[in-house]
Amino acid sequence: MHGYFKPGHRRLDAELVVDIVRALGVDQTGAVEWRHACAVIAGRMSAASIVEVATRLPLDSPDFVGRDIELSRLTTAAAGGYRVITGMPGAGKTQLALRAGHVLLRQGRYTALQLVVDLRGYTTGAQPADPAAVLDAFLRVLGVPGAQVQRLDLAGRAKAFRRLIAGKDALLLLDNALDEEQIAPLLPENESCLTLITSRRRFRGLPTVPLHVFTRTEAMQHLERVLGRSRVHAEPAAATDIAELCGRLPLDLALTAAHLRRKANWSLADHVARLRSFERDEGVRPAFTASKDNLPAALQRIFRLLSLHPGADFTSADAAALADIDADVAADALNELSLEHLLECRTPGRYHFHDLFRIYAARLTRDEDSETERRESLTRLAGHYLRVARSATALSYPHDDTDRPRLPVPPAFDDPTKARTWLNTELPNLLALLPHDLPGYAQALSTTLNHHLHTQSRNTEAANLHSRALELAVEAGDPQGEIHALNAYATAVGQLGHYDEAFSLFARAIDGARTGKHHSAEASGWYGVGEIHRAQSAYAKAEAGYEKALTLARDTGRRPLEVSILIGLADSHLMQGHHDKAETGFTDALKHAADRGHSAATVEAWYGLGLLSQLRGEFETARERYRQVVDIAGKAGHTAGQLKGLRGLGHSHLMLGHHEHAAEHYEHALSLARATDNQAAEASLLSHLGGLQRRQAQYRKAEVSYQQAMAIAQAVGDRNIHFEALYGLGRTAHSTGDPHQAALHHRTALNIARELHQPTDEVRALDGLAHAHHALDHPELARQHWTQALQHLDHLDCTAAEEVTASTIRDNLRRISANS
Repeated sequence: MHGYFKPGHRRLDAELVVDIVRALGVDQTGAVEWRHACAVIAGRMSAASIVEVATRLPLDSPDFVGRDIELSRLTTAAAGGYRVITGMPGAGKTQLALRAGHVLLRQGRYTALQLVVDLRGYTTGAQPADPAAVLDAFLRVLGVPGAQVQRLDLAGRAKAFRRLIAGKDALLLLDNALDEEQIAPLLPENESCLTLITSRRRFRGLPTVPLHVFTRTEAMQHLERVLGRSRVHAEPAAATDIAELCGRLPLDLALTAAHLRRKANWSLADHVARLRSFERDEGVRPAFTASKDNLPAALQRIFRLLSLHPGADFTSADAAALADIDADVAADALNELSLEHLLECRTPGRYHFHDLFRIYAARLTRDEDSETERRESLTRLAGHYLRVARSATALSYPHDDTDRPRLPVPPAFDDPTKARTWLNTELPNLLALLPHDLPGYAQALSTTLNHHLHTQSRNTEAANLHSRALELAVEAGDPQGEIHALNAYATAVGQLGHYDEAFSLFARAIDGARTGKHHSAEASGWYGVGEIHRAQSAYAKAEAGYEKALTLARDTGRRPLEVSILIGLADSHLMQGHHDKAETGFTDALKHAADRGHSAATVEAWYGLGLLSQLRGEFETARERYRQVVDIAGKAGHTAGQLKGLRGLGHSHLMLGHHEHAAEHYEHALSLARATDNQAAEASLLSHLGGLQRRQAQYRKAEVSYQQAMAIAQAVGDRNIHFEALYGLGRTAHSTGDPHQAALHHRTALNIARELHQPTDEVRALDGLAHAHHALDHPELARQHWTQALQHLDHLDCTAAEEVTASTIRDNLRRISANS
């Protein structure tokens, strides 16, 4: 029996094992089970020992397309060595390796010897190839007698193989490798030999060529190659749908294309309907199952539960919550799943499924995990997100005094910038959980994210979140939760320009707050009413709302809200031409905000002071104040403030004649406004961009920009921007020789300015109207309008209103007098 345990002994003696277990006290039933186990193991060992090695590369696929970058990395290396092609099941690893091999052979390289073996690492129903058996086959190909090979153990065979292949111009293809243990003995050590390895795993220390799904171009090229260009070009939209429904996964696309080729009488649209009628992982499920079955049971569970995550990607902390495991264990699990190409990791620390893998994992969790287990996993994930979100908002916005319940939370961050980054990165995931209707989640998320969404101008997301929180609060009979949600929802829809709806929501909130004696919430409601009136340039009504809010804010000790109200009042004074009152208000607000470290209010106060300087014609001072806005808002992560500051900088540079700088700031702000769905800001920026284009004599572009601005302003009810667009169109018409149209635009703009009680804008419209009548040879009407404009400037105690100055008006009046 001693010889049985010698190194290199590979035959399993079942009867000897049974004798041993009987000697250890196992009964007859147990002995039968041991004999059966030995039979199973012996069968597996036998299967693992069956290896077939080819000495020529298999034929190249005629349907191979694309992969130019990966092919270049595999075929342009000056020397041999190792290249590992890794990727998910069905990514086309073997086909790429074969194409690379044929390219090298056509170049006259590695022609002396090729050795190709399927290591069966992930072949369904087959045992991975035993490396000793692979070396047995290699050595026999290289001329070593079988009897001599059998006398060598694994280490001896590896040594003999490396000695025999040394110096040979050889190409090895180790296809479908399982792990490092399987391939380590098979790797040559000479530089003249190139070893191509394909695997679903990444192997540490070996050069890797990662292979992903087809690009859109490659997917279409593949369909054209298989089906013919004319068939694809006849239905390009349907062909694109087919590629996307297959997730651009080469294996799935190849199976689908083969079916398409057999059904030549079907249209591509027919095939799209067919693909949409069944589960998309059906064709590739066996390949996926082979990868999954190689995992330990605990890792299989994590893989299944990750499919419950509703977002596009996830972290180890998310995985830990879903699976109820330690964070370190979750991190190791995600790394292992990534190495197996069951997950992808294209951003450090963030993982995601390919679409077909998500479908497959979701099928598994439905089959193997109960509804209760799945619900508990999502509940843990929601709790994790709320804890971290509360910690992040508490650190990011310490002066947020929103009327919401305060809950103690452990700190998750040590830096406000990191906290805001987490909030912005995870926002899609936080919102993606809403459709699952987890108890209390929407309401808690609404109160937690309210201030963040507002300062980041994430208005559409805010409206969706707060509307759902409102529905659930009403269903639950939670009046206080309903009031909070009403105020938040009203603010969001107001930012989106839906002013009538916002007024209605604020009115409900105020009524509910009065009934329940929630004076803090009532203050928020009245402040919101003031903000909407100000956005509509109804400044007297805005002031009335602000005054009510100010009294309630002071009574309830809400100092940050008090500062915001003071800023709103100062801005209303400014837009009505009360510059001194506005300056006092902004300066006081700035002092209060700075004393409390309230960055959002500091941004608003500096912006107001910048606008004041701009209206006074002090453009260099305005520019420096707007720079303060952009700097403070950028550091505080205040997107809405950045938008305002960039717009102000653009206008200051415009008035200073720095057109390139103005365009740069306008375009930056416009992209930010569109990205955050801030329609009011978009309209304002389009109007400003039109002003720049007009000054550059790009009149057609200016007209388009003004028309776009006016359309948005009318849609959202922003009469101030409506005025700006009309004024700009009037100036543009005048510059292009159409004084009749100019007069029409300026007359309409003048009416709006008078309705809004904005004397500065009246001056601008009167000046434009005077120029139009002067061009139409109506000197008396021109004199009348210029005289009125000059009287307004004298009353405002200023010498300019944007591009209109008192001195130019006087010059124009003198010329009219001289010519009359």
